[in-house]
Amino acid sequence: MGLGQRLLKVIDIPYWNQCLLSALYSISPNASVQLDVLPSNEIAIELYKAHDFVVHSFNKDYYTINGVNYDSIKMIRDFQTSPIHDSEFLKLPFQCYLVGDCLEEEVCELPSKKAESDNFGGANRKDMVKRSFEHAWNSYKEYAFGFDHLHPLTQKGDDWFGLGLTIIDSLDTMHIMGLHDEVAYCENWIVEHLNYDNNYDVNLFETTIRVLGSLLSMHHLTGKKLYLDKAVDLADRLLSAWNGDANIPLATIHLKDRVGVRSTFDGGESSTSEVSTLQIEFRYLSYLTGNKTYQEKVDKTMQVLLDLEKMDGLVPIFIRGDSYYEYLIKQFLQTSQTEKHFSQEFKTAWNGIKKHLLKETTKGQSYIGELPFGKYSQAVHPKMDHLVCFLPGSLALSLTLGRRFSEVSLSAEELEDFEIAERLLQTCYEMYEMTETGLAPEIVYFTNEDMYIQPADRHCLLRPETVESLWIMYQITRNEKYREMGWKIFTAIEKFARHEVGYTSIDDVTKLPPPRRDNMESFFLAETLKYFDIYTICSQVKISEALAAQGVNIYGEEVYRSLEELMKKHLKGIKEKLENLMDVELLREYGEQWRLLIRVSKVVSNMFSYINRYWVSRQIGEKAEDVFLISTMIVVLWRKEVFEPMKTPKWGGSKFGFG
Repeated sequence: MGLGQRLLKVIDIPYWNQCLLSALYSISPNASVQLDVLPSNEIAIELYKAHDFVVHSFNKDYYTINGVNYDSIKMIRDFQTSPIHDSEFLKLPFQCYLVGDCLEEEVCELPSKKAESDNFGGANRKDMVKRSFEHAWNSYKEYAFGFDHLHPLTQKGDDWFGLGLTIIDSLDTMHIMGLHDEVAYCENWIVEHLNYDNNYDVNLFETTIRVLGSLLSMHHLTGKKLYLDKAVDLADRLLSAWNGDANIPLATIHLKDRVGVRSTFDGGESSTSEVSTLQIEFRYLSYLTGNKTYQEKVDKTMQVLLDLEKMDGLVPIFIRGDSYYEYLIKQFLQTSQTEKHFSQEFKTAWNGIKKHLLKETTKGQSYIGELPFGKYSQAVHPKMDHLVCFLPGSLALSLTLGRRFSEVSLSAEELEDFEIAERLLQTCYEMYEMTETGLAPEIVYFTNEDMYIQPADRHCLLRPETVESLWIMYQITRNEKYREMGWKIFTAIEKFARHEVGYTSIDDVTKLPPPRRDNMESFFLAETLKYFDIYTICSQVKISEALAAQGVNIYGEEVYRSLEELMKKHLKGIKEKLENLMDVELLREYGEQWRLLIRVSKVVSNMFSYINRYWVSRQIGEKAEDVFLISTMIVVLWRKEVFEPMKTPKWGGSKFGFG
């Protein structure tokens, strides 16, 4: 009996086949999905327990049920041929295996075996990326565990902030890759050793994106209180960067003393990009905790930047303005597109970029130059950092809001902007293609005809910006060329940056063999390899238009109300059936339906754990009177739709002895 058939056995009422399978994605009931390996056993375990199977042990690939070993891939194949799989309703989203909000939103089709093959001993791409991460992680774990970074060449660790940056920064990548034993190992370290009472001065921006952001991501992915507690403790200390009522935070904080410190760089000034790249993390923490202080601080900072007089929306890059633009569109998306000033500010800035900074060589290479000192009267400096390669992905997101390109209707101007995003991404990719190693330099310069590299800029830190933009563009266009571009970059990293101990940065990408630098950045594990991993998971991703347009928080309510209505219809059918029974038959059927309801409520609650954890918990925290945990909601509806009517004279409450 396949998994789907076992599920049918558990939910033995025909309408429940509809209800359970279509509720989560009822907004897009015509979508369909094929299934790959299970990322988690929780749902399957619940299903088996609900049907009185004894689950003795399990791991990511196999279950032992009633003493019989089951291969999870075989079970899924059974599921695909079961009656459920042939129904017109959307199938169970077992393969929701992406990062962050995508976990409950995207459903992946089984990748083509041919498309996923490579030349590395027959291993598929996903396995190769996972092995690469394991090599980097195990090297760090052996030679530098507890330190911020690994020096692969000298095989030792080094501290920057004394916070175990590589541990914290890598956690969500581990979780996504299914390395749960390593996650548990790191959690033990967090409990026993992560201590903010050290004598290091830490950078507000770096600590926010690498530590606070990672802790919040892990709480999002696991629901564990440990991560939220550590995030709150850290954020409370980071707030000291806002001295008194200051709207702009200082760049540095002494965590132990909770004191803001002026930066020794940039003349003590705060970086534009750094103070405008805190908002997503601090806003999310306010959302989780109900403490508005975090959001109020970063909102005041953002408002100062929004109110500044700008030249066509552009901000200075002398103190690094790049990610200011990135966080504009991402804040708009985080707020479920309700705070439209972020989107408008991004559009204004993009128009300024097009007007003043967008250039093209005679070979058709589009690039974003710089205006020295912000003076329009001067010629554009034909220099583009690899960091600028975030822009193609951000621009594509702003135009489509994450939806499929085939599902959006763009104006002529927007279509032109999307084509510019694609051309910019092509230039970023050519930064890799132009070198002997296939790895991009930190900075390139342009003549009228082509681009070139200056000697001081030939190093490569294995940064994630191009890989992220390639991933975003692939999600939107479904054009396989972007995945292939990403894969070529990955193979170049494997060929030239891999070392017997971890991975190294490259000192000169134009030489063979390339000289190495003795460092492995935490963002290589936390971001670059993460994007490579989720490239290889899905060859197709189906996202409902309503979901992409609204965001998970608004969608949470729609899912909840949809399930509530389906439950009411189902319970109405039970009530009508019970109305036709008397005495012992009525009691027997009532008891059977009640036992079945309790089983199903556990299964459904587990399937909707994401909605329970965030949308429902937030509504309950705000004292919403008509919102309950989903298992409770089902029981409340039973009482209202079935039990209470049976007590009324109209139904003949004496039949049940309730009157």
